[in-house]
Amino acid sequence: MIDFDTLKEGIIKYLTTKTGKSPANYNLPYSYLSAMFTWMVDVAEIIPLNPIKVLKLKKMKDDGRARDINEDVVKKIISSIVIHYFAGFRDYCTIMISLDTGIRPGELFQLRVVQRR
Repeated sequence: MIDFDTLKEGIIKYLTTKTGKSPANYNLPYSYLSAMFTWMVDVAEIIPLNPIKVLKLKKMKDDGRARDINEDVVKKIISSIVIHYFAGFRDYCTIMISLDTGIRPGELFQLRVVQRR
């Protein structure tokens, strides 16, 4: 049987090496460990409790970073798009909507038209 206190210490020691970097460098290993420990508790019944939950560890908040883009660079990118083709027109629309609203491309492509009655 695994010594639960040793396991908790190991998790703290490992995740401490991930702090001070970007939230993604911490959150991804955190998610993997949490999923593995949940499986070890619920399915395999190897350990009694999820040490991540016992330690009350949380993911790091990602504040996001807005990046400034030089206006000349934006104009150069937009002028290089050939809008007479579908892919070019799609890219142009995506860039313009992103610049206008701040929406990310992944969020934009998840938008759906809702039919009103």
